[in-house]
Amino acid sequence: MNDQGEILANDNSEERMEILKKTVGRHQLKSIKFHLGDGAMLGDMYPEYFDRVMVDAPCSSEGIFRYKAHRFFEWSLLGV
Repeated sequence: MNDQGEILANDNSEERMEILKKTVGRHQLKSIKFHLGDGAMLGDMYPEYFDRVMVDAPCSSEGIFRYKAHRFFEWSLLGV
């Protein structure tokens, strides 16, 4: 996109949103707007607005067990 157009980045976690904002700022990108909240509501908030939607769905975090073995003991299916 060469920093053209507009990207709406959404997350429901303030902590992850702050990390994303710092990353975007470091790369000096101007085309990214931010929304903090439930992504399921964006279609109602912005009808007929989006050309594309990309989802980075939550994962199990199993990939970190290689280098953070203690996380294995914190993992649970209860949150699934």
